[in-house]
Amino acid sequence: SNWAATQNNLGAALQTLGEIAGDAVRLEEAAAAYRAALEVYTREAMPSNWAMTQNNLGIALQTLGEIAGDAVRLEEAVRLWEQVADFYTSTGNTRKLEQVASNAERARKLIIQIRNK
Repeated sequence: SNWAATQNNLGAALQTLGEIAGDAVRLEEAAAAYRAALEVYTREAMPSNWAMTQNNLGIALQTLGEIAGDAVRLEEAVRLWEQVADFYTSTGNTRKLEQVASNAERARKLIIQIRNK
C-alpha cells in the first residue's frame, strides 16, 4: 500500500528530526505515523513490512523513553521487539534478529537505570 509506505516514510522523517533536536513532540508524531502504517502492515498480510515498521516504532519509543526518562515507553518498545524477534526467529533472519535483540537489551538496561533513580 502506497499510503502505508508514505506513513512509514513520514515516521522516519519525523523520527530523524526528533532525534536531532531531542524533540519529544516530533517523536510522538513519528510513533503515530508508524502506528498508522501498522494498520495496513499487519503481520499476517505484509509480514516483512510489519517487522520493519514495528522495529521503527520501537526505536522511536526508545528514543522518547530516553528523552523523557519514561520506562513505560521503553517497556512498550521491548514488547514490540520481542514480537519482531519471534518473527525473525521463525523466518531464520539471524542478522535482523540480532539487531532487534540488541535494541531490546539496550532498552531493558535503560529501564533498570530509570527505575533505580
